[in-house]
Amino acid sequence: MEKIESDLKESEFKQRTLAKAYEIIHAQANSFLIFTLQWKDLDDHFESTRNSLETRFRELEAREEDIGVRETKLEAKEWNFRSEKEAKACELRGLDRLIDQKLKEVTDCKNHLHSLLSLIQEHSDEVIVQEKRLMEVEKFVIEKEREGDGV
Repeated sequence: MEKIESDLKESEFKQRTLAKAYEIIHAQANSFLIFTLQWKDLDDHFESTRNSLETRFRELEAREEDIGVRETKLEAKEWNFRSEKEAKACELRGLDRLIDQKLKEVTDCKNHLHSLLSLIQEHSDEVIVQEKRLMEVEKFVIEKEREGDGV
């Protein structure tokens, strides 16, 4: 009987120990389950964040490439603008020289015209004097012809 009593006590002790172990495992299993769910949430969050960052990175790369293309186009336009500007400046200098040359020619022509006008005026005065002398000579000739006819 003692043996049975001892076995019964030992069985109760083992049952209580097993129940405590079950409760501990059950409590830990619940914590483990919560940890697993939290880990899954955290992993999902990291995955979502990584995907979002990768998407933004691709967008930034595309923008950077677009900016590079625009920059290249702007540089080409700037080079063309500068080339055209230099060509126009050269053309303008040529026109300035041509204008200066034509102004000098006009000035020279005006001076020549004034000289010619002065010569015309001088010769005009001489012509008037010569015409007066011619008229006097013609008068004289007519008088002498009348005198000669009368003689």
